[in-house]
Amino acid sequence: MHVCFVSSEAVPFAKVGGLADVASALPAALRGLGHKVTLVLPFYRGTDPTARSLARRLVPKQVACGPHAFPVDIFEGRLGTGVDVVLLRVPTLFEREGIYTSDPDEALRFAVLCRGALEVLAERETPVDIVHAHDWPAALVPYYLARGMRQRPALAQARALFTVHNIAHQPLLGPDAMAGLGIEPADFHPDGVEFWGKVNLLKIGMKYADRVSTVSPTYAAEIATEAGGCGLDGVVRSLPRPVAGILNGIDPHAWNPARDPHLPHAFGPESLEGKFGCKMALQRRVGLPIRPNTTLAVAVARLVPQKGLDLVAAAAPRLLSGDAQLLVVGNGAPPIVEAFERLAREEPERVKLVDGFDEERAHLAYAGGDLFLLPSRYEPCGLTQLIAMRYGTVPVARRTGGLADTVIDLDNRLETGTGFVFDEADSAALSGAFQRAISARADRTAWMGLLERLMRLDHSWERSARMYDELYRSMVA
Repeated sequence: MHVCFVSSEAVPFAKVGGLADVASALPAALRGLGHKVTLVLPFYRGTDPTARSLARRLVPKQVACGPHAFPVDIFEGRLGTGVDVVLLRVPTLFEREGIYTSDPDEALRFAVLCRGALEVLAERETPVDIVHAHDWPAALVPYYLARGMRQRPALAQARALFTVHNIAHQPLLGPDAMAGLGIEPADFHPDGVEFWGKVNLLKIGMKYADRVSTVSPTYAAEIATEAGGCGLDGVVRSLPRPVAGILNGIDPHAWNPARDPHLPHAFGPESLEGKFGCKMALQRRVGLPIRPNTTLAVAVARLVPQKGLDLVAAAAPRLLSGDAQLLVVGNGAPPIVEAFERLAREEPERVKLVDGFDEERAHLAYAGGDLFLLPSRYEPCGLTQLIAMRYGTVPVARRTGGLADTVIDLDNRLETGTGFVFDEADSAALSGAFQRAISARADRTAWMGLLERLMRLDHSWERSARMYDELYRSMVA
């Protein structure tokens, strides 16, 4: 099949969150299954076409979006994975301070991506079988396909899969925005683009796609409920086919403690000595006392309410009542950042905050921690728990979304399960799971066996890619 991805971000060109990892690793895995794969995304500020051997078309392409036409420079190339890549350059729209903005024309920026992607794909020699659009920035791809683009021969048989990565992200626009985005007035009704008197881009992607998927089985069920659907649960339940929940994976080559260039010591399930060396290096790097036997709990996350790190701050007195240290890597909401800054001042030998994401320290945190804290209020899939297990760091996680699918509560002997799980989004429940983990570490033999088992688990994209392959085939059958 010819599978085409439309995404607002993808490694190695642009990354804000997990979407970039998915839009990079899944196409590569599908290419490994024998499919032709094309990835289309914006050309952002700072992109170096020579570094990726991108060739620029001599003549810009005119892309119409509503009443306006934009000259779009097309850059094309092929990644080492064999995935064809197309970058659309519109300096006035995409070359701004950040990938996402709060500018008034935010919806227009990505509408041009959607329309431009389909225009480019319509010119491909190989007809398109699947257009896989990701999250709200690509939500107009299914709509444009349904409203005229399938008249183009290369897109005549194309089917649209729309993947919801986070249903909470729902740009809402006034009806007056429709004309500028090329949305037909006749579609402004509850079974179309209308949502409580507004235009909801995420709803458009779901309503006009041939199928909808999301990034874990549990999250697929959660978004069909009033509690988890963020107002769109009725739309989810009304879809003609159930939302497919397919877990994300991780790249086992990029995340491999035996070959990670960011680590001072290599290690693997057969040789864990390097992990303990990484723990001491991490303690030294962030300024914690070097105590090999102390339980070092780490969190690498955005410090926002969704991730539940405020629960960690609230539970800190209980978490640190025993022999434990806490390291938090990330930034975000000022109240949560300030809470950890205060803890770090009060307990300088037991709490450290690395404010902001640093690639090297993040890798070292995955490798050097004993426990990895994931108290998310909701989590569509999550990749950090998979990375932590790959590095022999045991998750302490709330049972929600993709965490519920990947972190299974351990038995008392540590022989089955993959982490320490709690249900309620409160500091007491987190503390209870944390204390169970502290107690479990006392049995060194069982703990070492657990680390070896976690590190051998296969969380690569291969299985997920085969599930997407089956979904694609069901759509084109």
